[in-house]
Amino acid sequence: MQQLGYKRVWNLADVREPMKQTYQTPDVRLRLHLHTAVSWNGIIYLPFDQVWQRRCSWKTEGGQIWISSVEDELLIMAAHALFENKLVSLHEVLYWYRLVTAGLDWEYIMEIAQGYGWHRGILQFTAVMSHLAKLLDIPVKLPLSLPPLSLSSPTYFPYIFPVAQNWHVTGHKLAIDLRQGMWRGIPRRLFSYILVDHLWMYRKAYRKKREVTTVCS
Repeated sequence: MQQLGYKRVWNLADVREPMKQTYQTPDVRLRLHLHTAVSWNGIIYLPFDQVWQRRCSWKTEGGQIWISSVEDELLIMAAHALFENKLVSLHEVLYWYRLVTAGLDWEYIMEIAQGYGWHRGILQFTAVMSHLAKLLDIPVKLPLSLPPLSLSSPTYFPYIFPVAQNWHVTGHKLAIDLRQGMWRGIPRRLFSYILVDHLWMYRKAYRKKREVTTVCS
């Protein structure tokens, strides 16, 4: 990174993202976020080594790059939306549709989510995305038993997960982590799920929604 002219950028986000570092160069406006784990707000949701081993090669005009497998892409999208962004955009629904129609290994997806304590979260995320896809007239049948839920009305993009539904997901993960004996990680989880998750990130989500609404109105 340093050889390319990038330097570490420190900001307030480092407090909530201890496993992520931000780099920038004066010549390029785009900032690079380098993760040392598949984590958000200091909590790991996928096994990094396994995600790396399952990576796929993708050819582009600029050369060959590595991307996550379709299953890991779906898991990453779900965890990122549920535990950090608190919303999904229109393009994410379209990308989700492309992933779930690609012949996914659902057993692997559920096994990873179960092992990391957010099995309930992936099911709820999938139920929300299924409803949104149906609204866009691209319904898809999935080999899963999804929980019943209703979308917030009226429904706009970006779609923000209702706080009442999100508490259910984070609370369940916290309970699973406690049962698994992760006592040392409890302060970080309480900080993330109470202060960051439901104050900081929801504030950002609604601000983003207002920005989109302003542009589109």
